Amino acid sequence: MTKYNTLLKAKLQELLEARGLPIEGTKEVLIERLEESDKVAAELDEDDDVKEDVSEAVTTEPTELTEPTETKEEPKEEPTEATLETRVLELLNTKLKRAIKFNEEELIKRLNSEILRINKFGVSAESAIVHELNGTKPKYTNKVVKRRTPKGFRGRNSKKGHNKRRY
Repeated sequence: MTKYNTLLKAKLQELLEARGLPIEGTKEVLIERLEESDKVAAELDEDDDVKEDVSEAVTTEPTELTEPTETKEEPKEEPTEATLETRVLELLNTKLKRAIKFNEEELIKRLNSEILRINKFGVSAESAIVHELNGTKPKYTNKVVKRRTPKGFRGRNSKKGHNKRRY
């Protein structure tokens, strides 16, 4: 086939790799492999066509259209405090093992104190560690929001005369 002769060797190798054939050899060898693969694929397609023709001839009864069944998604159950606590402790223990592995002493101290606090007081559903575990964001943040005043941003023109042009 001449369509393979116009392609570069790299493109031929990609085609061979996609078909699961070896990619070593010269360009001519690669073209031969692709042509053989095409012949085999054509023979398989002919066999499939014959089988499909036979199966179509056998089924002459009209088929009824079936409506897709609706799958009801089960609502996720709210995790109880006990399950939340065990999941959070598992997460903290895995973090602690990693910190020990990489010898991060400050992180080890912080994680140990968090584990002790959770063992003593439990865990809240709105705590940051639960949001980290669930992959959600907390509802409220302490982020400072810059607000515009009629004269511009606050504090921009606090120094008198600093933005005047001087000639």
